[in-house]
Amino acid sequence: MKTASFYQRLIAKGVDFFLVLYVSRSEHAFWIIVSMIYLLMSDGFFQGQSLGKRIVGIKTVFLDPETKQYVPVTFAQSAIRNCAFAAILFLSIIPFVGIIFSILGVVLVFVEVYFMYSDPENLRIGDIYAKTKVIHEPNASFFDRSNT
Repeated sequence: MKTASFYQRLIAKGVDFFLVLYVSRSEHAFWIIVSMIYLLMSDGFFQGQSLGKRIVGIKTVFLDPETKQYVPVTFAQSAIRNCAFAAILFLSIIPFVGIIFSILGVVLVFVEVYFMYSDPENLRIGDIYAKTKVIHEPNASFFDRSNT
């Protein structure tokens, strides 16, 4: 099992953030809620792959204490991993103080990127809290379909 590279993770999260920002820019409450739900649950889709992770060919797993094998994350673990991003998105829509939370969101992203870059296994704070890791998943990207 090969750990996903820093750049794979960065590109995957960039795709997910682009999707969320594109959908939530309408500023309609429904689309903001949809964006927050996607941020929270995204790693629980496609057997541990958000849309960005699916495109890049990586997936989020955790070590099952009973079987001692890595299995795809659950929606609950995905929510733990990504709750800070969803909270920042929610708080950023509050009039007047939302700009402060938007700035905090940018700072949070830089802190997470620093943690990923500096950790030997490319773990970020969300991974530490949810006890997860992101691995390279051969033949799991949209672009790698050699066995189909």
